[in-house]
Amino acid sequence: MRSIKWSYVAEQEYVDVLQFWISHNSSNTYSQKIMKAVEEAEDMLMKNPFIAEEKEDHKDGNVLRYRKLIILQNFSLIYIVRDMIEIVSFWDNRQNPKQLKSIL
Repeated sequence: MRSIKWSYVAEQEYVDVLQFWISHNSSNTYSQKIMKAVEEAEDMLMKNPFIAEEKEDHKDGNVLRYRKLIILQNFSLIYIVRDMIEIVSFWDNRQNPKQLKSIL
């Protein structure tokens, strides 16, 4: 079973989303729902890292390959499978998808 490592950027995005929803709703209920969904997604990824479809993008003449696992419809774990599973972004699916290229 592969281990999971979160990048600094992904961790910050995740914390920012959780804090936003706590502030927005004056409650941590939705943030707890997100956290539970992320934990379940991590468990799935450790068992089968290739569960999400592989995506391909191009940046500066390089081909970028990554996987996108959707969580609660509005969020995705953007990750790369190597010796370990590296989560490179906790992505809000309502953002402009072109911005994802700057993170990869």
